[in-house]
Amino acid sequence: MEIIKEDNAFALCNDSGEKVGAVEFVEKGDHIVITHTRVNQELREQGLAAQLILKTVENARTHNLKVGASCSYAKAYLKNHEDEFEDILMK
Repeated sequence: MEIIKEDNAFALCNDSGEKVGAVEFVEKGDHIVITHTRVNQELREQGLAAQLILKTVENARTHNLKVGASCSYAKAYLKNHEDEFEDILMK
């Protein structure tokens, strides 16, 4: 699996290059809001959605952006890992 940067998204692609998941976000000035996270049904429960969120957080840190979420999965993930992301979470 490979995570590829797209416009306002990171795509998860399998070894054949087929997109099998994605995290989408909107950039608003000094922060981003994660709006949607999805992974194909047959690949769920393998931590792939978490990898997409982590890639998004890593990208935000690199660009000195805060992170928020309207996506229910991303909201829960960020809340459950609040200690790791405290420095970049939107208040």
